[in-house]
Amino acid sequence: MEALWRLARNLFPGTVELDVQRDPEIPELTTLDFQVTARGTVSVILDHESEWHRHKLELAGDFAHLITLSIDPQLTRLE
Repeated sequence: MEALWRLARNLFPGTVELDVQRDPEIPELTTLDFQVTARGTVSVILDHESEWHRHKLELAGDFAHLITLSIDPQLTRLE
């Protein structure tokens, strides 16, 4: 989990928070949502999001589907 936290901080140097999510329809399903603030152009933010998902698969393995990413984009300019 620490490696995922470091990855999020490196890719999204703004705010990074963790939130445990529980599905009311499937109470035994718990996910971990990384909530981040991303600054940059649309293309930079999308590149960082893609990189997050690639590394998440490597770091979380079989549990990758239980880890989500929510991005609050702070655009520096439209591209």
